Amino acid sequence: MKVLKYLILTFFFSSLGLHAQRNATQDILEIAAAGLSDSSALESHYFVMKGRNAFFFRQYKEALEYAGNALKLDEDNKEAYVLAADAYAALGKDARALKYYRRAAALDEEDPVLLYHLALSNMKLGNNVAALENLDKAIEAEPDNSAFYYLRGEAKMAVGIFAAAMEDFEKVLELDPGADGAIIKMGICLREIGNYAESIEELSKAVSLNPDNADAFLERGKTYLRAFNKNKACEDFRKAAEQGSKDAGKWIENNCDSN
Repeated sequence: MKVLKYLILTFFFSSLGLHAQRNATQDILEIAAAGLSDSSALESHYFVMKGRNAFFFRQYKEALEYAGNALKLDEDNKEAYVLAADAYAALGKDARALKYYRRAAALDEEDPVLLYHLALSNMKLGNNVAALENLDKAIEAEPDNSAFYYLRGEAKMAVGIFAAAMEDFEKVLELDPGADGAIIKMGICLREIGNYAESIEELSKAVSLNPDNADAFLERGKTYLRAFNKNKACEDFRKAAEQGSKDAGKWIENNCDSN
């Protein structure tokens, strides 16, 4: 019987692409270690692995089909729900993605990566308070993950608690000092609470750290404009436009002279 299980797993594994093989190794080891004798559970995991391979090649509809097949065989397969959610998110169907992330989370409420994706999905639909709850749990489970703090900072900005958001971006910078995105967010938060001088100082750090960051110039320009320094603002807007900012054009059109 053990030999038969091994042969089944080997066949499933060899039928996948290289990328999916790498991702599937841990799942296969866990299945083998658990000694699963339920062929439907094995086949369900196989469909998830095939779906992940399809997802990697951006074949999102195929990935959904594999996820559906997996769930028909094992309705408690968390990874099948996550696969479906990821595929729906990639297709821009955020409400459906959220539905499947929630189903996955109901099977494992302590998976920090799943909670992160659940929060991201909630935020896309404007459910920022729910996202904050998800991220609080994710951070409790994995307190040194800078991505969790960054997203929680964005969620706090979305509900207007900028001082609290700054605490999360400061934590991001503590964990990853080169995170210029967090510096920009700090500058935006300072602007929103009326500290224009500190906002400009913070955004200037982002410019110094990465002189090709169009967002840093754009956001500093917005702060200069709030501080009634139109000339400096327009310099930054034009610099952002030169670096490919899609939003800079409207700021130049609305605030700067054509010459």
